[in-house]
Amino acid sequence: MPFTGKPLPAGFKTKVVVRDGRKTDTASYTYGISYAGKVRFGEEIDPYVTSLTACAGSYSYPFWILACEFGGILRMVFTQAYESDTLVRNICQEIASEIPGTTFSDWGHHEFDEFYLSGGRPPLL
Repeated sequence: MPFTGKPLPAGFKTKVVVRDGRKTDTASYTYGISYAGKVRFGEEIDPYVTSLTACAGSYSYPFWILACEFGGILRMVFTQAYESDTLVRNICQEIASEIPGTTFSDWGHHEFDEFYLSGGRPPLL
């Protein structure tokens, strides 16, 4: 019987499924890409929306691409779990060579943390 079919609290099952999914994803050391497709809100709302951008954290893959299309513009957000932006810039250059008008914008949002192999953090100064 699949784990999700067992009579356990939904919150517990969710945590286990997400944890196991992340382990599977990171074991492959690959990337993720999500494409929501063309997004429409309906004729009443569309005139008031000038652009649409989606965001995702790179929580299980070391590199994540999230894309959506609105108003004839394809927007892609790149999220990565390492400092260098070389891969992102190279991908954008390759896309720009195939799709004229492609631009790259660094939103400047950077979060870094540290992981100590000894298992502990150094004392706060």
